[in-house]
Amino acid sequence: MSAAALVFALAGQLTGVTTYTDSLGAFSVDIPQGWRVESVNYSVSHYRCVFLCINSSGEAVRVEDETVGNVTTNSPESMARQLKPGVVYLDFATFEGPGRSRMFGPGREDSFQPSLKAFLSNKEPAFTSREIDVFRLSFFQCGSRWDVMVACRKPYKADELRRAFEILKSLRFHDLPIVNEAQAVGAAVRCLPPAERGEVGECLSFGWLAMPGRSGEYQTEVFRAGENFVVTLVRLDGSTDDVVRTWSFLVRRNGVVEPVSGRH
Repeated sequence: MSAAALVFALAGQLTGVTTYTDSLGAFSVDIPQGWRVESVNYSVSHYRCVFLCINSSGEAVRVEDETVGNVTTNSPESMARQLKPGVVYLDFATFEGPGRSRMFGPGREDSFQPSLKAFLSNKEPAFTSREIDVFRLSFFQCGSRWDVMVACRKPYKADELRRAFEILKSLRFHDLPIVNEAQAVGAAVRCLPPAERGEVGECLSFGWLAMPGRSGEYQTEVFRAGENFVVTLVRLDGSTDDVVRTWSFLVRRNGVVEPVSGRH
């Protein structure tokens, strides 16, 4: 075991938690001792793309779409069938379509903290039955609509639910260094004039990665320039597809954003 790995393991033993950081280095979350965390990549209900699963059992658990007869469902009843009694389960997902969704602009930037505060002040399940309680936390971050689900299979311990909420409270996003396309696009959009930000921000990307592509009347182009990114935001005429306006920025790893001349 390396010295760094040994320090990480000892820290987990002393504090009762370990820190999970996603492979892109854009966010981290603390995992209680004995809980299981797994990086995944699958969709439920067509458009909800799950990328992280955490649960209290210590075993590999995923709540997925279930086919009952000729019907595919992700209902709370289906979730209850997939979870053992007593298990508290979380998954983290982003929504990817269909249609246009406002991902940037007023009310769509960095809404995690106010959304979490409202969630924790309420702590009421979005759905409850004799078998399961389901809590939902939704917010916008890094150009994406996030959806975190907490599913508690009855009978479960109140202390396990408390730990699940502590996991949510530990979630943190790393603005620096800028290491992936979602961070780069977000930094570029924040440097637009306020009057333009809401226009371009109608829909630049779906998903955790702001992949190059087009959505609605807006097109996003992102490519690496060494350890930095060049982000180009294009607004198109909805009827003719003619280019109405183009913004281009060099987004540096250290967070400095510079307009690229000749592209505006």
